[in-house]
Amino acid sequence: MIEMENEGQTPEVTMSGFSKKASQAEKPSGPMEPLFELPTVIKMIPLVSRIAADLLASRAEVIGLRAEHLRLERQRRDLSWPERRHRYLVQDSLTDAEKRFRGLVNELEALGVAVIDGDTAQLGFPTIVNNKLAFFSWLPGEENVTFWHYDGDDTRRRPVPEAWYKPLPQTKPARRKG
Repeated sequence: MIEMENEGQTPEVTMSGFSKKASQAEKPSGPMEPLFELPTVIKMIPLVSRIAADLLASRAEVIGLRAEHLRLERQRRDLSWPERRHRYLVQDSLTDAEKRFRGLVNELEALGVAVIDGDTAQLGFPTIVNNKLAFFSWLPGEENVTFWHYDGDDTRRRPVPEAWYKPLPQTKPARRKG
């Protein structure tokens, strides 16, 4: 469920799906979290861009239904039966829309992608930079991944250095003598 503290707010969704920014979200839990190289992230953009578009549409639907629901809730004692029926239908629709929104967030999380900002559908692909958790940062409308940021510093998107676009060299395991 999308939680909002005050009516009229838009949902903020992150890796955990609750009303927190990514810097306040739970940190990746150990070695099982995928870490991405930039060439892999770039290959994922066509898929995640469709999910992000659905996420934005779902968010808009939730906001619209929430506004309608709040309006009907304030007037609930004065509603005629057909208006009450409409209020119940709006509540059911809101619940379904919130489930769809959460399902899209879950789909991204299953791919190892974090929703950094649900308002803009800013997505983060976990990586390590200078031994610190960081994210390759992508927003709908961007053709490529050209920014990154450290975990907890998602408002400061930094340009991706040209060298990062090349895959890391594969290292062979060291042979043991003996």
